[in-house]
Amino acid sequence: MVIFMMWKKTSIVLMLLFLCFGLNGQHRFMVFFADKTNTPYSINTPEAFLSERAIQRRSKQGISITNTDLPVDPNYVAGVASLDAETYFTTKWMNGLLIQADSSVLPLIEALPYVTKVELVAPNTLLSKSADETPSQSETVSTAASSNITASQLEMLGINRMHQDGFRGEGILIGVFDSGFENYRQIDEFAHLVADNRVLYTRDFTTNAFQVENSQTHGTRVLSAIAGNSETYIGSAPNANYILSVTEAPQEYRIEEYNWVFAAEMADSAGVDIIQTSLGYTEFDDETMDYSPSDMDGETAVISKAAQLAADKGILLITSAGNLGNTAWQIISAPADVADVIAVGGINQAGFKANTSSIGPSADNRIKPEVVALGVSTALVASNGAYVYQNGTSFAAPIVSGFAAGLWQAYPELTAAELRTLIRNSANISDEPNNLFGYGVPSYTEAKELMKPLNLKTGEIRVFPNPVSGQDFVTIALDDEFAGALELAVANVRGETIQQLDFGNGIANNRLEINLEGMPSGLYFIRINSNGRQVTKKLMIN
Repeated sequence: MVIFMMWKKTSIVLMLLFLCFGLNGQHRFMVFFADKTNTPYSINTPEAFLSERAIQRRSKQGISITNTDLPVDPNYVAGVASLDAETYFTTKWMNGLLIQADSSVLPLIEALPYVTKVELVAPNTLLSKSADETPSQSETVSTAASSNITASQLEMLGINRMHQDGFRGEGILIGVFDSGFENYRQIDEFAHLVADNRVLYTRDFTTNAFQVENSQTHGTRVLSAIAGNSETYIGSAPNANYILSVTEAPQEYRIEEYNWVFAAEMADSAGVDIIQTSLGYTEFDDETMDYSPSDMDGETAVISKAAQLAADKGILLITSAGNLGNTAWQIISAPADVADVIAVGGINQAGFKANTSSIGPSADNRIKPEVVALGVSTALVASNGAYVYQNGTSFAAPIVSGFAAGLWQAYPELTAAELRTLIRNSANISDEPNNLFGYGVPSYTEAKELMKPLNLKTGEIRVFPNPVSGQDFVTIALDDEFAGALELAVANVRGETIQQLDFGNGIANNRLEINLEGMPSGLYFIRINSNGRQVTKKLMIN
């Protein structure tokens, strides 16, 4: 009883779990800290904790280095470790620490003045490597091929033409987070990754190891859709560089979401450009950790909070929408629910939605998924080197990730937010999006057209589409006379300012996007001030 009285309020929940489920011995917990007040790091010297590439990504996109970039206070970590807790990974974004400890030390940890909460994230000790997972999605196997078997899935997005134009992902760093990458170093289609040192690093966050060839094959297949390269198999971005991280464990507990957080933060610090995730979270082996459909609002799930933070750092995030479309759940899972994550649904060769592909909207009524790609009989490379054809949005998403890498190589001046807009605008039903296909199939050819100079007249501004119907944004293109600092305001017919934006450093590619979400139908006025000039344009929302 004395011990229980030392516990903070959060420990009451932990105590009940221990009593109800017999949890004792070594378990994994997240310990969260109150502040970073005494950290030895400073946002004025980011080179101490961020790579030059990570700093440049922020600088290029006008993103400030903030307190969330500062590492966890090492003194706090040492204080927890002194209480017989094994310390593992930290999260600077959420100011926390993963520990493995006996439940008996929890009261001592929670009594530390700088600890705000302790959360059980998985029972028992660190999970060990397990036998190969049983595929949950149907597949057929092909042992030989005489021509490029990925031609149709690439041509659907115009990636073949993107490759012909010389954009195969060079200079782009892609993080692939999955369950494992068995045999990737022995497979012919990945020989160039090994020979050219295109894998920056590998890390298994589920076992605290550097080896990612762990008998799990899902990640191998996902990687093939992006990085594969041989005479008979070509991925969507074979010349990109890669980070391979294992975050998904055989058993389903909250720890997997935090594994993703640790992986994302490490990749961010390394300067990653794109994070590809073919994972999703709804329900767990411990039902107290379960989410409900109403939680799919982009702000509730742990992984969703982290994904939005990653997007705020200038990283492009692409994730599978999920394969729950023919279940009672139906809608997208986390982190596909995040506003600034491109969720990818699956279609077949004829353009029909895969019956299992998860749909939208998000819980807060946003269009989901954003785009679709081939998710039925997608050509992949298995861990034994054989070609397989498999269903699932897990394999549609990496096609889009490679597509995005090629576009970013072609248009390096774009920010992650602008690239998201370009991908969405290039899709075949972007004028009339819906919650089955999102904005449709993205197109390299259409993206090229959208990026062509508009040959604006001197001082001209264009707002398009206008009128706007069925989408939550419009694009504004401006002549070079509006280069430099720019202020923009959107007002209704009563003269009330609805939005006010300040672009102190100017805008990239002479274009910007206005978010119309939540704005009712009607007439609006867009006022732009730049270089002493003021221009007003009308906008009609139908």
